[in-house]
Amino acid sequence: MLDHSKDSTPTLVQQLNAISKPVTAKVLGDLLGVSKITIYKRAAQGALPSFRVGTAVRFDCRAVARHLFG
Repeated sequence: MLDHSKDSTPTLVQQLNAISKPVTAKVLGDLLGVSKITIYKRAAQGALPSFRVGTAVRFDCRAVARHLFG
């Protein structure tokens, strides 16, 4: 049996929670393993929390982690 308690690789939730500044769709897509187009589509559908800074769409990784993983 594998003991994952000694694994120092951060989980996706830990990675998202460690990012305190807003990120672009490209950065969030890279973290989640999907394209930036998918991120934009999910944000437009309300499936991902996002906000605008002028015309740019940005994402709070902590809010995304709460939304996706509770």
